[in-house]
Amino acid sequence: PENIAKAKQVDEEEAAEKKQEEAASPEVANNLRLPANGGVFMLDTYRDEPQLVEMVQSGSEINKQTGRNILRAAVNPIASAKQAIELKGDHAAVQAHEPDPVLFANVDQPNDASGKPDLDQQPDRFRLVRVQGKKGARVVGNVKVAMTGHVSQEESFIKTTASPLSGGWVKIVPAEPLHPGEYALVEMLNSKEMNLYVWDFGVNPTAPQNPN
Repeated sequence: PENIAKAKQVDEEEAAEKKQEEAASPEVANNLRLPANGGVFMLDTYRDEPQLVEMVQSGSEINKQTGRNILRAAVNPIASAKQAIELKGDHAAVQAHEPDPVLFANVDQPNDASGKPDLDQQPDRFRLVRVQGKKGARVVGNVKVAMTGHVSQEESFIKTTASPLSGGWVKIVPAEPLHPGEYALVEMLNSKEMNLYVWDFGVNPTAPQNPN
């Protein structure tokens, strides 16, 4: 009887552990789960097959891929009254093959014991913008900084719906199909500041399969 009780306890612990792991890695498509350690991913469909594609940050100061190490920098109101977020190259490395990609973000991972709110779950934490092409580069938008330090974004945001998932993830869906072109997911650090490092992607039905 003691052995049976121990085995039952082990089974219950394993079931609880598995449930916890699944909550941290929500399933977003058949057999496709988000990782427990966060990041930003796109759910794309290539040749009728759903694929999760990892996105890395891009910015005018980034020279190397940083993996899931989240980089943040805000506009310095004293440095310049106008600052452009410029990305190198004509196209993003990640391309969606359908006009309705779904994005998943989990970049703010507070310590559970701290009691601090998960910033990813706040409304308008992530915004989607259309990127303007420029010779050999892409401009996310010119950021205006008033003398008071208030930041406004010249680029108009694309309407999205954001819904929280388990494990600290948030699901971001464009309200309307996206036209072919280049886009970027922007993190709002607060009501006045945006992260100058963005997650860029394009929409191109004829693009090759994403490498990552």
